[in-house]
Formats: sequence, structure tokens, C-alpha cells
Amino acid sequence: MKKYDINGSIVSAFGLSGEVTVDSTALATDEEPFGMDVAISGSYVYVSWYDDPTAVNTAIKVGKYALSNGALDSGFGISGVLTAANTSKLETDPLITLDPAGTNVYVFYSELETNFSDARVLLNKHAVSDGAIVTGFGTAGILEVYNPTSKLTIPEEIEVDTSGNLYISYRELTAAPALDTNRLFMKKANSSGVIDTSFASDGVLELSSDATEQLRVDTILDASANIYTLESETATSNYEYYSYKYDSSGALDTSFGTSGSILVATGQASLFGALTRDTSGNMYYAYTGSGINQDILLAKWGNSTRYNAGGTFVSSTIDSGSAIVAYATLAWTHNLPTGAILRFQ
Repeated sequence: MKKYDINGSIVSAFGLSGEVTVDSTALATDEEPFGMDVAISGSYVYVSWYDDPTAVNTAIKVGKYALSNGALDSGFGISGVLTAANTSKLETDPLITLDPAGTNVYVFYSELETNFSDARVLLNKHAVSDGAIVTGFGTAGILEVYNPTSKLTIPEEIEVDTSGNLYISYRELTAAPALDTNRLFMKKANSSGVIDTSFASDGVLELSSDATEQLRVDTILDASANIYTLESETATSNYEYYSYKYDSSGALDTSFGTSGSILVATGQASLFGALTRDTSGNMYYAYTGSGINQDILLAKWGNSTRYNAGGTFVSSTIDSGSAIVAYATLAWTHNLPTGAILRFQ
């Protein structure tokens, strides 16, 4: 993990010359850490990861580091690292977020059978002070978000509104060996880990329900708990990125864009995307483009588009009034790695 200031210069006081090694034990045990996510609250940064997915005893880890110097908080978990899940199954793809007060951290992850025959998605709640599980949440601190039969489920996103309600997105696909027919869903739960069955249809919102296949989703909330999504999907032979807006009850806001959605891009690789909004409510999208190198197209920084809060197209050109002067279209030198996630932080 590295820390940069607002001008893009590395902060040398953070860790060793601006860098913290998050999982040093992996170097000694020949395990490889995967699937990192980051959340910041107060004076600490929280990082989640999981160990080598080829091993049977994979574990979900969360580290707590001081923002000032990158030092581990020794009172959190064991010597600053919490093991949130470690069973005989494969725990993977952890996502983390914090509640509005910054007193609890949520850990969202997948628990797979070792033969990849099925997988469920689980959500833990831990106190940020010491990492202790909050037993009043869900069942003994764990909420089973979804547990299918002969299907895999993978965490996509988790958001928390100002009232502490959770908006939990996940992807379902057929089990091995097929691993296809992706569908995206969202559920809502309260801060006690109780699923809201009044949300959408019987507590489940299917995202991009009219698409042939739904691939990935990124989500954000506004101050009124309206939900904005960027979803990659296929419709017949086309790959597309759509953005949708839902209210806090899971109803589509048809005043947004065209009948509730924006076609952000079509004909792209349509695998990974991210969105954010500024203080004026303008929407910004980033997504992978076409071609072998799969360029990452960044709204306002590259060849992308910009929309206002009502979903109206504003401009396809670079904002020359921005204080940021280094504009570029970024590109990978090879295909995106399997499981890569593109996010705004």
C-alpha cells in the first residue's frame, strides 16, 4: 500500500519511504495475498485481502493502519490484523466499508466449496476498536446474504447510508465447470443485519434485468440514499455500460437519463467499470475500452463522457478548467487480470 498527497507525490513518512507491506507473512509461507480493498475512517485506513486461493485454508484478513505513518494498530485483531473468516472452505473476494459513525467495519466475502460446486456470500460486522465481532448483527455477527444451490455468488459492492442501512450487491453465476450466466442482484439490510423484504421485489433487486447477461457492477449512494450504478452487460452480441438510478426502496427513478438509465458506452470490452459523483451531483464514469490492451477510459481525464445529476450529457471533452493538468488515457500493457476490479476511492 502506498500513500500519495493531492499533487501525486508519494508521502515518504508513510511506512517505509511511502509504502507499507500489508501481508509480510505471505513472503515467508509462499502464500499469495489477493483481492485487496481499502476504506478510510478517522485517522486510520483499513485494508482487506485473502490468502492464496489455491490453498484449502484461505482466510479473510483485515489490517488497520495509521494514516499518518502506516503503523499497524496493535490493539486491532492480533497485532493489528484481524482474521475475519478462516474455515475449511475457500473464503475469497473481500470488500470492506465502515458505518456512518466509523465505529464498525463490515467485511463482505464469498465462501466457496473447494470443488467450486457452489458458494454463498456472507457479511461480518466487527468493532473498529479491537476487531471483535458484533454478535448482535445477523446470526452471531454474520449475515448470510445469499446461499444458492449449485451456483456461485461473488461480492460486487457494499454501501452504507447515513442511517446505517446496507446496500449489498452480488453476482450469481453457474457453478463449475460452466461458470457462466452471470446475473447481478442487490439486497438491503439494516444495521442489525436484518434483510429488508420490502426492498424492490421481496427484498431482492435484480440489476439490468433486461440484459442477456449481467457482468459487473459498481454502486454509490447520494445523501438521500438514492442508488447509482454502473453495470457492464451484454445485449445480444453487444457489450454495453449502463448507469441506473434507484431510490432507497429499490424503485427505478425514471426521471434519470432515459426512463431511469444512461447508456454510457457500447462496443467496449465491458468488463470493469467505476463511477463517482462530485459535490454538484455530476456523474463521472470510468470503464475498460476495446482492444487487446483494454484501455481504461476515465471520465474528465480521458476519452469518456460526463453527465449531470439528471443523467443529461454535458461534454465529451476534457475539462480545461480543472486544476489537474496531466490528462491521459491509461492503458494496460496486457489483458486485465482475471478478477481485477476498477474503483474510484
